[in-house]
Amino acid sequence: TLHDRRERRDRRRTGERKGRPTCDSLSIGAEPRVDVSRLDLRVGRILSIRRHPLADVLTVQEVEAGETAPRTVVSKPGGETQLEEGSLVVLLCNIKARKVRGVVSQARLLCCSAHDGRKELLAPPTGSSPGDRITFLNYPGNHGDKPGG
Repeated sequence: TLHDRRERRDRRRTGERKGRPTCDSLSIGAEPRVDVSRLDLRVGRILSIRRHPLADVLTVQEVEAGETAPRTVVSKPGGETQLEEGSLVVLLCNIKARKVRGVVSQARLLCCSAHDGRKELLAPPTGSSPGDRITFLNYPGNHGDKPGG
């Protein structure tokens, strides 16, 4: 009926979907638990840094992560973030390789941001070596799976 169609249209405009909970109906206890052990986080050493050929704000790094060949990583350093050859970084490795402006990026560099907007690279634990896995207490899961999959 006309009334039903108007009601559906109004629900769509307000973002409500039939059978799906709204933000008001979700409690904090209903949020899914994040299993960080599924993330393949590894220590990497930056071997080389060069400007991206097609984007001034991007850089391309070759990063040793304890594998037979270094990984290519495309990133956008900003703010306080200083990339230096030889420095240790934390990489997210179990993600699908993607082209970023024509260059394939095989991992992601992890950065932290403060409340005041400053950003810096996430520092690996003291004494780490390239290829070391970053693990979390009380999360014994399998990091081999893709995150979210």
